[in-house]
Amino acid sequence: MAAEFLSNEVTRGEARMHTLFRVAEGLASKLRSVFVPYFQQLVDPAVQALEFMPSDSQTPKRRKKHEDMELVEAALVGVRVLVDTLGGFLTPHLPQLLRLVLHPHALEQPTAVALRELLPQKLPARVLLPPLRTAWAECPSAAAAAAHLELLASTLQDPATVKAQHVGVMEFLLEVLDLRSAPGAFDLEGVQLVEGAAVALIGIERRLDAPRNARRYARQTLTRMGRTGAYTQAGKTSAADGALPASLWQLRTQVVLAYGQCFAHDTVQFLDKARFDALLPAIVAQLEAVPPSGGGLPGPEAAQEPVVPCLVNMAVAAGADTLWKPLNHAVLLCGRSQHPRTRLLALEVTVALVQRLQEEFLILLPETLPTLSELMEDSEEAIESKCQELLELLEQVSGEDLKSMLG
Repeated sequence: MAAEFLSNEVTRGEARMHTLFRVAEGLASKLRSVFVPYFQQLVDPAVQALEFMPSDSQTPKRRKKHEDMELVEAALVGVRVLVDTLGGFLTPHLPQLLRLVLHPHALEQPTAVALRELLPQKLPARVLLPPLRTAWAECPSAAAAAAHLELLASTLQDPATVKAQHVGVMEFLLEVLDLRSAPGAFDLEGVQLVEGAAVALIGIERRLDAPRNARRYARQTLTRMGRTGAYTQAGKTSAADGALPASLWQLRTQVVLAYGQCFAHDTVQFLDKARFDALLPAIVAQLEAVPPSGGGLPGPEAAQEPVVPCLVNMAVAAGADTLWKPLNHAVLLCGRSQHPRTRLLALEVTVALVQRLQEEFLILLPETLPTLSELMEDSEEAIESKCQELLELLEQVSGEDLKSMLG
């Protein structure tokens, strides 16, 4: 049978191997389940063919790039027929099959893309998820990992499937998020990869309606994010003005966004005092962080900086003045920073807190007024203007004339 010869043909003539793949494809479509024992003999040489392909910087005399791609395409077409025809019979061969369709040389091949779309249609999630999780650790590149996550997302389109597989899915996605806790492992592409995983994680969390599942999800997610926060807080700067590298700035921004989402949807009172105390320093540190563009004053968009709604959501989720006080104190200390950007962001947080807490903020008024009084004389016009806005807002909420208290 043709499949029996393929494993011996990888390094021989491309035309012969191409023909053998086509023969194997035809036999698979006709013999169906009878062909299952020979499946590995088709997939193995296909993977070997990919491994033998040279990198873009190599130009071996015996093989041209377009000939290699034709060979790989022939292998993929044969494998696609088998998957389409045999479906669940191929379960024992899934690890090698995933290695084939997620190989860097095959990622953009149309048939490989079609195969990744076909697998969730032919195999149930309970069968596909375990080898997917195993294959994650072997992804050789960020592009392969991105394709891996796209395949996972396709597997989890059915809410009933997500609910049935929520434990394994949750553990896998949290394993993906652990990429963030590895210092030095992030470039821009890697950060974007983790962002994609976080988006998928949020979408899956919304499909889980059991409170006990939400509690477990929140606990594991924030524990890992806490480790990430400690890492990002200690990130090294790359410029004389203290500006962070672009990749680290983007990572920190996405972590703060994720914190804010967790706080905004914390309906299980997960943010207790211990977790609040652990997370607060890492989040407040973002007020003092200098973006890659430098430490200049942001424009009207300052209120939309992710750290502003994050701290407000954190205060609301905490729901107690005993926790509001250390948060407000940390923000007020940033109001005395030597960096105008930090001072302005601290004021934005205070304004947002007053708008959200209304009369409940008045318990924080005595310690807020001294810092406000200092900033009223700031040399930066934008900061002075924001102080006026805050003063008017506080007078509106309190019903008192506070100007006389500012000295």
